[in-house]
Amino acid sequence: QFSWQHFQLGPLLQRTNLSGLYNNSHNLIFQLAAEAGIAGLMALFTSLGVWLYGLRRTTPSAAHWWGYAALGVLAIHSLLEYPLWYVYFLAIAAVLLGALDETRYRMVQGKGSHVGGRVGMGVILLFALLVLIQLRSAYQLLEGALTGRGVSGKAGTTSPLAQGQLADVQRMPLLSSYAELSQSALIEVNAQGLKDKLALNSRVLRFTPIESVAYRQALLLAQSGQQQQAQLAWEQAIWSYPTGINERKQLEHLAEKDPAHFAALLEFALQKEQEYARAVHNQ
Repeated sequence: QFSWQHFQLGPLLQRTNLSGLYNNSHNLIFQLAAEAGIAGLMALFTSLGVWLYGLRRTTPSAAHWWGYAALGVLAIHSLLEYPLWYVYFLAIAAVLLGALDETRYRMVQGKGSHVGGRVGMGVILLFALLVLIQLRSAYQLLEGALTGRGVSGKAGTTSPLAQGQLADVQRMPLLSSYAELSQSALIEVNAQGLKDKLALNSRVLRFTPIESVAYRQALLLAQSGQQQQAQLAWEQAIWSYPTGINERKQLEHLAEKDPAHFAALLEFALQKEQEYARAVHNQ
């Protein structure tokens, strides 16, 4: 969500000192607010409040202070970077939060409460295990497809086996966006299957608006005759990725081959490149 908003606001903000994909606010609070809104912040602060309130029951020892210090370092780090996006930081935080937790929840005693609680916990653990197994299987398929595709990622370099693996991963919710990202790199800008290509690239652009996907979106929109949308997409791409030389060359080639669809976009692209250059010069 953060990277998508940053990409869309590029032409409006016109920050020439920033280029590329900014997919994280580098601040846990702001990032959570961007991703989950007020509900996410309430969940975070409520959980932390309950955890901190439970600490009143303990008498801190040297081990406690060491744990608090380590969590404090992670908290400070999370306000200027994003360590908790990496499992080797997240695992440390989770273990320390659990080890230092003093809330002492327990199930209400009553007839059948222990049995019901154990069954419920067993169902949760079984579901989590099934999700992990599916995730591992999907990851192995994705890894196999990418390592067998070749480095270039151009159309025609993917084997039928790799295409089948990507299609299988696409049906698995947790990694489907990554499979589509790989599939979008194989798109050729032409009229064949244009509707499906545009739909796929649009989803990938919303997932991660990287340079190749952003410029390809403009080309596909121009191919489909949506000139205004194509111009907006190209302008957004220029302000995030101003050094798109290969994409400009591709547009020139397409305009020469199919001027009806691409000549107007090429003229617009040249105009916006000049505007960007003037903005850089004036700052």
